[in-house]
Amino acid sequence: MKQIGLKNTGIWAKEDGSRWKKYVYALIAAEISTTTEFCDECIQIAPKQHDTGLLFEAIRAKTKSLVDNIDEIRNHRSEKEKRYAFLINGRV
Repeated sequence: MKQIGLKNTGIWAKEDGSRWKKYVYALIAAEISTTTEFCDECIQIAPKQHDTGLLFEAIRAKTKSLVDNIDEIRNHRSEKEKRYAFLINGRV
């Protein structure tokens, strides 16, 4: 599991020069962030190969993690103190 702290350091997104794409992802991320900023961790599950990471990078969260497979996520049901958000981008 890859993890990052509070600051977005640019490690999630591949370089993409499209200003409109950054703008649209920023709008979507702002909506998602209304929930994730109150969570202790945001975990993106199995991003597709073509996922640039722009959306995940734009989301505000205390901690972000990336897992390649849903089986890598440990069972959080027993944790009563932490809140988790799971991002499934383009997987539905």
